[in-house]
Formats: sequence, C-alpha cells, structure tokens
Amino acid sequence: MPEIFADTSGLLLYLDASQMGHQRVIDIARHHMTTGGTFVTTNYVLTELVALFTSRTRLSRTQICTAVDAIHQTPFFEVVHVTPELHANAFQLLRVRPDKDWSWVDAVSFLVMQNFGLTQALTTDHHFDQAGFDRLIK
Repeated sequence: MPEIFADTSGLLLYLDASQMGHQRVIDIARHHMTTGGTFVTTNYVLTELVALFTSRTRLSRTQICTAVDAIHQTPFFEVVHVTPELHANAFQLLRVRPDKDWSWVDAVSFLVMQNFGLTQALTTDHHFDQAGFDRLIK
C-alpha cells in the first residue's frame, strides 16, 4: 500500500473529534493503516498543527502534546524533518509560482510529496489539487 501525505487539515480532523469530518478521516486512515499503509508528514506540518490547535480548538496543551507525541511514536507515521536545502527549495517554489497563494508549509509539503513519489494527501486544502495531487478529503 502506498504512503499518503498527512497535511495539517487532515491531521486536525483526525485528532479532534469535535471537528466536522472527523469520522470520515478516521475511516480513511483506519482503512489505509489496516491495509499496511503509512502516512508521511513534516515537522513544519506539525508546527502548523500545534498553532491551529492552540488558536482554534478547545484542547488543552497536554492534549495537544499527547497528540503530537502519538504521531511521533506510531509506526504508521513518518515525520520528515525539513533540511535547510528543502526549506530554501520550498521558498524558491513560492517565488516561481506567484500565481498561487500557497503557504511555505504547502510548498515544503509539495516537495516532500514529489521526493517520496506520493500522489495522495489527507487534506482539505485545495492547494494540493492546484499542485497536481489527489486530495482525499473534498
């Protein structure tokens, strides 16, 4: 089973049961993991996730840290740590695509997906469609 990229919005829906769409993401993830699939994400996505949890949800800091720890500890997730080179290449992608309103985290995610040969993303973010990837949550 191929890997799927886990973006911030997908992880938010996966981890926060109060979010609309939570059960759908749980079902997608459960099916993927039970068929031997894994998820790839980045430390930038996790940074963005913590910021969203802190500002938009009612989860405590302990709950947020527990969720991020679980992602780091499960064998179903690989967290790619962004190197200075990847960081710079993502910024260059933003420079050459002024027609898109992608974030730096998006650009890093797209490059990681390309580097890993990934085509699917667990995300609600339409920017993944713009970049030519298959968004699993529409």
